Amino acid sequence: MKGELTSGLNLINSTNLEYFSVKHKAEIYRIKGDFLLKLHDCEGANLSYSNAISLFKNLPKGWISWGNYCDMAFKETHDEIWLEYAVSCFLQGIKFGSPNSRSHLARVLYLLSFDTPNEPVGRAFDKYVDQIPHWVWLSWIPQLLLSLQRSEAPHCKLVLLKVATVYPQALYYWLRTYLLERRDVANKSEIGRMAMAQQRLQQNMVGGVDGNARQAGGSSASDNQIHQGSQSTGPVGSHEGGNSQGQEPERSAVSEGNALGGNDQQNPSSTNDGGQNAMRRNYAMGLVASAASAFDAAKDIMEALRSKHTNLASELESLLTEIGSRFVTLPEERLLAVVNALLHRCYKYPTATTAEVPQSLKKELSGVCRACFSADAVNKHVEFVREYKQDFERDLDPESASTFPATLSDLTERLKHWKNILQSNVEDRFPAVLKLEEESRVLRDFHVVEVEVPGQYFTDQEVAPDHTVKLDRVGADIPIVRRHGSSFRRLTLIGSDGSQRHFIVQTSLTPNARSDERILQLFRVMNRMFDKHKESRRRHINIHTPIIIPVWSQVRMVEDDLTYSTFLEVKYHLKL
Repeated sequence: MKGELTSGLNLINSTNLEYFSVKHKAEIYRIKGDFLLKLHDCEGANLSYSNAISLFKNLPKGWISWGNYCDMAFKETHDEIWLEYAVSCFLQGIKFGSPNSRSHLARVLYLLSFDTPNEPVGRAFDKYVDQIPHWVWLSWIPQLLLSLQRSEAPHCKLVLLKVATVYPQALYYWLRTYLLERRDVANKSEIGRMAMAQQRLQQNMVGGVDGNARQAGGSSASDNQIHQGSQSTGPVGSHEGGNSQGQEPERSAVSEGNALGGNDQQNPSSTNDGGQNAMRRNYAMGLVASAASAFDAAKDIMEALRSKHTNLASELESLLTEIGSRFVTLPEERLLAVVNALLHRCYKYPTATTAEVPQSLKKELSGVCRACFSADAVNKHVEFVREYKQDFERDLDPESASTFPATLSDLTERLKHWKNILQSNVEDRFPAVLKLEEESRVLRDFHVVEVEVPGQYFTDQEVAPDHTVKLDRVGADIPIVRRHGSSFRRLTLIGSDGSQRHFIVQTSLTPNARSDERILQLFRVMNRMFDKHKESRRRHINIHTPIIIPVWSQVRMVEDDLTYSTFLEVKYHLKL
């Protein structure tokens, strides 16, 4: 209460602590520290927090309050010792456990990402991380995987190795997709690293020849002087790695100056270019090293998981392979989704009907024509290409200048026309419900033992692997869900307790779709804040947070609530 801080502190000081238990005495000292901190008595607050923990060290609120004080002291003084104290207190508070203390894991991971060269956060993290329950990290798996590419990778790798041992199914889906996404990057990084090493070796060899020529063609100085000169300066191509790397920018600048200037005089501008090129090479090499090391670290975690849970990993791999390959959309459905997206893109432009089609939209249409009717599509989907290719390219391919619409309004009308054609064909030709036995006999005959129904580790509560719902079978009916011009297959996962969870299989995802998982993390944190507030709790305010399970880099399963319907679905059912 404003204006009541002094009177509140006086009330605490006049309280007889003999009537309280040790835990309550510690809580009173913690509250006293909060009052002193509000009154800007930092030393007194620090002493009160210390007394509280000395009386009862299993007080999570005491540790968190002391950690907040140390965090504030670091922001004011920039003394790294306070940073180490803050992380130690936060981790101790999380160890002794309360929902409020676990929310400070976000601050710990943030401080770990921006740790100083002396690594005070890393030291404290490594000291107390073994004492923290493993289930606390389950909701932070996406952040821990992303941290494998940064400087805190060794610390986060240890956490992920522990999670892989105890909670393999909470980690497997994300770890597998992470490896698939970065496999190509790691291969390119390896090729780039070999190319850079070969280029550097060639430069060193050229530098060595130049240095030997300079030594051999020197003036009439004595052999002793030549020997002293070679020891003091050294040839460019000497076998010492530091000298060869240090001379790289200079050599490249000299060669550029000779090539551009046509004489032996060095050009100052080319020297700057050489320095910039060297900086770019160093930056690229840093990215290459981080991508390769992140992939290697993730591979080590996966190997540890597979070695500990061999049967489980093979069952999960079979399940995800079938889902990712058998339930993809047909080319007509994909083309309908693309046309619908382009139509919405047209709506976002100004409403001038005579405006010319923007160049960016022309570029996208050209890419669509190339992608949908490529040589691969011609071989795989002969009937689809034969039916749509000629008419679609005539109406919407910018390279067909004579038939391509001249204005944005004409393009909008043609996209509407194609949307109606494709939508009617998709709805009339393809069934509304597919049968599992026809789509995937592997899943129909799939008898799992250890696989759990995914999505049981998103609550901020301890989940024992022995008490989770196991996957019994996949539902026999697979409805086709059509929303917003897109089509999805909906799987029904039936648990060992008879419960059903419905997931739609989304395909053709862009890399930006991975950020949805972290946005849902934010929404779950906000839901916990709503639950703490009595007014929002009374009004049942809550954000819908469906579960997302990654399958491949471009395929994922999204939890679908059957009670939710779009207006388009209502219109479709009324039409039927």
